[in-house]
Amino acid sequence: NTMTPTISRATSARRVEFFLVAVAILCGALLLRLTNLYGLPVFVDEANHLNWAQRFSVGDATYPLLMDGKLLLGVTLAQFQVLGPAPLWIARAAVAVLSLIACAACIAVGKSIHSGKAGLLAGVLYSILPLAVFFDRQVLADPLMADFGALAVVFTLWAAKTRRRWPAIPLALSLAAAVLAKLFGVLFLAFPIIGIFILPSHGKRGRLAGTYASAAALATIVAAAFLATIKPMWGYDDAKLANQQIGFSSCPPIICQVDVSKQLNVLLSSTNSLLDLIPPYIGWPIVAFALCGWLIGRKTKRSGSSGLSSPLWRTGKS
Repeated sequence: NTMTPTISRATSARRVEFFLVAVAILCGALLLRLTNLYGLPVFVDEANHLNWAQRFSVGDATYPLLMDGKLLLGVTLAQFQVLGPAPLWIARAAVAVLSLIACAACIAVGKSIHSGKAGLLAGVLYSILPLAVFFDRQVLADPLMADFGALAVVFTLWAAKTRRRWPAIPLALSLAAAVLAKLFGVLFLAFPIIGIFILPSHGKRGRLAGTYASAAALATIVAAAFLATIKPMWGYDDAKLANQQIGFSSCPPIICQVDVSKQLNVLLSSTNSLLDLIPPYIGWPIVAFALCGWLIGRKTKRSGSSGLSSPLWRTGKS
């Protein structure tokens, strides 16, 4: 009995320490993203998104249908008074602030699948990841889609750890927001499907599949309701979506043509170019950290027969 208060105080102290370090990581990530926001040139996509957000904010729907499938970005930026002064800085700062959602999600995922220290390390790596910093400082739909997609991963794990069905609600909201931010966000629906096979024990797969199915159905309803609410502001049909083109990009075959084999061919043909993106956007040091973590994790699982270590999908102590 005398040890219980001591253990409780130690646990509380660890939680406070974890919280403070996590907040420090988020502050560092935000500072890095807000520094010299005018340092990057204005990209064509940024100019379009900012222009569409400005038009939306004044009730002028003279932009492409659903803003080329990125409607939520324009709706969100319109809430930050991007009409002026300094509309570009405000819009980029808004995206930078919202990017903290993804950073916090990385911390939560790391803590959920391994430990508090793993979560904090994941947050640090994301906060300095060149690819993340590059996109989180621009008025693009990709960071917003990634924010809600990361949240969907958090709630996917959450749903797997509880017998209750209500985590399907935040999961549905995250999935709906990811798709509304950019149509490519529909790919995040793959995470719950993969989770059915790798997260729970065999006896819980049926329940988890039901939770994820409910989340997918609810996400569809939420997205449809959102679009119906602002139907007068959809914009004009420039035929791009009908021609399977989103902005300056072609729609992925797996989405617009439901052609899995064609999508695989596209991915295989772009393998070489993907490797070329590692040095400038990710960096070999971070890749090396990831490989070291993977090797250490495999070694830990092999030596964890005493029960002190657990599989990555289980919750570890912080």
